[in-house]
Amino acid sequence: MFLWSGEVETAAEIIERLRLHAEKHSLGPYQSVALGLAGELSIKYGDVQVGIETVRGAMAALRAERHEILCTVFATAIAEGLGRTGRHDEALSTIDAAIREGARKDGSFDMPEMLRVKAELLRTMPVPDLPAAESCLLASLECARRYDSLAWELRTAISLARLYVEQSLNVRARDVLAAVYGKFTQGFRTADLRAARTLLAAL
Repeated sequence: MFLWSGEVETAAEIIERLRLHAEKHSLGPYQSVALGLAGELSIKYGDVQVGIETVRGAMAALRAERHEILCTVFATAIAEGLGRTGRHDEALSTIDAAIREGARKDGSFDMPEMLRVKAELLRTMPVPDLPAAESCLLASLECARRYDSLAWELRTAISLARLYVEQSLNVRARDVLAAVYGKFTQGFRTADLRAARTLLAAL
């Protein structure tokens, strides 16, 4: 949750506590989870390449232990990192594989985020595919609403609004984002709500 809300120092502290506790009690899968979370933190806020390799190592260990509940989450983080380092083809291949894995499991809890990340990759490629990006974002919004997950919905609405702004569709961008932002009654200090508020003010 602290990773989600952008509270980096607290997230790092809790990840380290998890690592130490798992190590002390020989909880193998949780050591790998802690490693994966540390790598995700690096991808988002630190050394991207180190983070990618760290998460890959954690995923390999988790799969070997048949402890795969977070594998799509970690694959999404890897795809984001690959996109940031310019390896767009590899990033798209990684997120597509994660989406397929989630679909095989009757719908992964993080499917809205996987679709959103795929859209961001399509939007930021050297030759962007904006129609495909919009299609992914609309599917992500629908999925988030089906899951009744307002946090996923907001994150996707921010991405969709930015996509519309790039196409000079400012009214559509404002309407999409304002409709979701208006549903919130708390949590206004979190990173996503701050980003939404800033974007709405600009629009």
